[in-house]
Amino acid sequence: MKIHYNPKHDLLHIILKDVSKVRNQRVNDEMVLDIDKKGKVVGIEILDASSYLGKQELFSVTVEQEKDFA
Repeated sequence: MKIHYNPKHDLLHIILKDVSKVRNQRVNDEMVLDIDKKGKVVGIEILDASSYLGKQELFSVTVEQEKDFA
């Protein structure tokens, strides 16, 4: 997973899986999903991201991983 923030365009892009071709599906005025050829969500774009998260949260990311899913 990769998370990118573009402060110039106030765009937060969360890439769940790297794929070469995606189609975009707009959910609402602020959110777009990246969909792969199998119909799976592989990315999320949040427009006007700072209105949902403060600037401090946009630059501070915590990664948590489950040790065991069983």
